Amino acid sequence: MSDFYTKIREFAESLSAIGLSEWTLRLTNAIKAGSTGGEILMALRWNLQELLQNEPLLTGSLKQQAEDFIKEITATGV
Repeated sequence: MSDFYTKIREFAESLSAIGLSEWTLRLTNAIKAGSTGGEILMALRWNLQELLQNEPLLTGSLKQQAEDFIKEITATGV
């Protein structure tokens, strides 16, 4: 799972690079603040869904990555 968290952190940094640093903070805080793996994944999925619904700057490969992360989290059964 730590590899997944690394991918999320890298994705979050990519968001910061395009001016979406608020989302970078939200995603990294979800990882830091969670006490269990399930709790972290639920928070990440919720934030990623919010990002997709509310951020018009998210396009192309970053949008696809967010969608893929959501699918991966959902596949865990959380």
